[in-house]
Amino acid sequence: MPELLAQRPKMRYIFTGGKGGVGKTVAAAGLAYHYAAQGERVLLASLNPVHSLSSLFGQSLSGGKVVQVQGAKGVHAVEVETTEVVERYRNSIRGRVKEFLKWADIPLDAKPFIEIATTNPAFEESAMFDRMVDYILKEGEVCSNIYFLESGLIRIFNRLSEKEVTSWFLMEGDIFISVSSFFRQQPSYENIVALEDCVCWGISYEQLKNACLLYPAFNAHRIAITEIYYCRSEDRHYIKLRKPPDERYADLVEEESELLNRVPLQLLPSYLDVSRSAFTRIRNNYYYIKRKGISLKQKRPI
Repeated sequence: MPELLAQRPKMRYIFTGGKGGVGKTVAAAGLAYHYAAQGERVLLASLNPVHSLSSLFGQSLSGGKVVQVQGAKGVHAVEVETTEVVERYRNSIRGRVKEFLKWADIPLDAKPFIEIATTNPAFEESAMFDRMVDYILKEGEVCSNIYFLESGLIRIFNRLSEKEVTSWFLMEGDIFISVSSFFRQQPSYENIVALEDCVCWGISYEQLKNACLLYPAFNAHRIAITEIYYCRSEDRHYIKLRKPPDERYADLVEEESELLNRVPLQLLPSYLDVSRSAFTRIRNNYYYIKRKGISLKQKRPI
């Protein structure tokens, strides 16, 4: 095993699998200790519907929270809660299949496809891993860091009556944060998720306060960045309130075109504050107008 791991120095995720009783948990724990002994920070996650990490380490790891393993420097562990995650993932898959068949104009019953997609072997494990690696901040948690995004794609959204409303997509060079949660150190009403593999650099609330006190130039830089993002937020608010949906989509295509290549299509309607059916209609109308050589401003009377 050490030789195999040495041949793959950039490997980030290792799965141990097999039927019950073959030693998956013990093998995973051994790997975690192996990497921790080399100075790595390791997250050991149980995606098994019947967890056994707590028994193995002799401490409570239930509740879905990442905790430090006692007596094992660099090793953190979590027993991922299953029921809510799996059901939400199943609903997400169901929605994606229906949306794909609708937008692709394929006149087929979606039920058989949904059944296949949601009953495959290891579906539950896949759902839990997807949830574990994506979330940076969940609603109800306190935002403890402000992050600089070196690479990757971030989505910030909140839930209103079971509906997800996207407020931001952020890319390389951006800073992301749940503003009120971070500066007030109170539970967030927002969720922050990674839509791609990301490299982020974070600074905690206390570290930021100390840096601003010790280094006036750093505080001036913080104020300048705050002004930039406040203006961006105001611009977003203005666009949603004042511009009609077709102009919002035109702005997206012409000013944020990279999002169209990187963001899953089903997430864009809430970013523009329109329904999915309206988004499809607006999108089709935009390209029809472009083919005709008519601008939206020409089309709309003053």
